[in-house]
Amino acid sequence: MIMGAFIPGLRRKYPLHEYISTILLVVGLILFTLADAHTSPNFSLLGVVMVSGALVMDSFLGNFQEAIFTMNPETTQMEMLFCSTVVGLPFLITPMLLTGELFTAWNSCSQLLGGWPHFLSQATWP
Repeated sequence: MIMGAFIPGLRRKYPLHEYISTILLVVGLILFTLADAHTSPNFSLLGVVMVSGALVMDSFLGNFQEAIFTMNPETTQMEMLFCSTVVGLPFLITPMLLTGELFTAWNSCSQLLGGWPHFLSQATWP
């Protein structure tokens, strides 16, 4: 909702009940995360940061794509899908390299599925 209100070309207005629903959803997610931090032996703050970042980027991307389609109607869905995948790839690869998860995923794919071709097809197609 925040992204939709600030992206040029959209500038959406939402009714009061949607703001209340959003606040309740956020409070619920915070309480769930805090409860998980106290009960789960494998809780990771990095995971919470990564999921939160993904949610922010996802909200931005959906609203941004809608603004592009509104301002430039001749844009095809295939162009939009390609650009969002290519633009998002560095944001996915960087944390995977820093945490070592890229190599874990590579080893798993190598053993089970046959390496890079399958790994890349899964990484680039939603």
